[in-house]
Amino acid sequence: MYMNEQLFSRPVKTLNVKRTYSARISFSHRMLKRLAALLAVVVIIGLFSLCVSVIAGEQDAYASTEGYQSVEVVSGDTLWTIAANHTAAGQDIREYISKMRTLNHLKSSVIYEGQVLLLP
Repeated sequence: MYMNEQLFSRPVKTLNVKRTYSARISFSHRMLKRLAALLAVVVIIGLFSLCVSVIAGEQDAYASTEGYQSVEVVSGDTLWTIAANHTAAGQDIREYISKMRTLNHLKSSVIYEGQVLLLP
């Protein structure tokens, strides 16, 4: 028997391509479902966190202004003049200005006419 005859005489094994393809589809479908569920959970957690931070932020904003005096800035006012008018005797004006900037969330010493500042 020649080699070619041996090759043709053996039964040919067929691969079940359909089964493999359907397994890939179901695996892919499962992965998509899992990713969609994970995305939904992340979105829900994000919305919940946002709501909590907004509610907590509003409460902190109202709570932080209680117990402080406020002053409205008029033309010609500077942080130095406002601090000089409201510091106690012997208190360092620079320290008072630093507290004013922290309390009012000022990044610089620039203030504007009509702006309301809280005093420490």
